[in-house]
Amino acid sequence: MAAPVPGLPGFTDRALFRGRSSALCAGSAAWPWTQSLTSAQLVTAFRLARLVNLCKKEERLPVERQILERCVSKKRLYTLIGKEKRCGPVQGVDEEMVENFFARASRCGFFPVDT
Repeated sequence: MAAPVPGLPGFTDRALFRGRSSALCAGSAAWPWTQSLTSAQLVTAFRLARLVNLCKKEERLPVERQILERCVSKKRLYTLIGKEKRCGPVQGVDEEMVENFFARASRCGFFPVDT
């Protein structure tokens, strides 16, 4: 996630930042600054990119294999939750983006065989 700050291309109007919490500038905020995507779409795109990176990773930890296996078998996005690091579904995603991703990725054989 990008953290928008005044002066970056596309963020020249400082009025955009007036009256808004500075927490929205944090990279994890997923605030739709340009209104081109919703927060759910931003979160989904970020999580899908993380999943793609995990698929490309040559050596995976057991917990990474568990997450990848669950994502591929359930065709949903999962992450580690809580101090106990349990595997749970990602909240607030754009379901249509997730469905499209898994449909296309499955058709082209993207997912590794040895999840």
